[in-house]
Amino acid sequence: MGINYGWERLPQGGTQYIIQLDPQSLEALRGGQPLESDVPPSAGEVRSYRIVVGTAPLPHDTPPEPLKAPPETPTPPSQPTSSWLLTLLALFASLGANVFLGWVALGQRRRCRDKNEKRDMAEKKEQPPLSSKMPRDPAREQK
Repeated sequence: MGINYGWERLPQGGTQYIIQLDPQSLEALRGGQPLESDVPPSAGEVRSYRIVVGTAPLPHDTPPEPLKAPPETPTPPSQPTSSWLLTLLALFASLGANVFLGWVALGQRRRCRDKNEKRDMAEKKEQPPLSSKMPRDPAREQK
């Protein structure tokens, strides 16, 4: 059995891989026997296959140079976006406002507590001492 191969350039780029079967290989294929052919690296970028029957010589064109990827340029680190900066600014403003409000509330609590303590002390000074005798009501005594 003979399997020949070749390749030729395609007008739109790449190569066409040609597999040529001799008449005996075609009979083996009809009988259900699998046929294989490796694609050599020298065939280049294969974009299509063509299977033919015959014994004629096949072309082995030089494949075009594969396209090279452009060299990678290092990308600079991404700059923070304005929305990210605004969000961060709002977060710090909120934290600062909460600290300020806590400080004001604590001051008000202290002032209120001090005022209540002073009032309680003044009330204690004004209260007469508890005595067993109650002041007499002169209106009651006349009856």
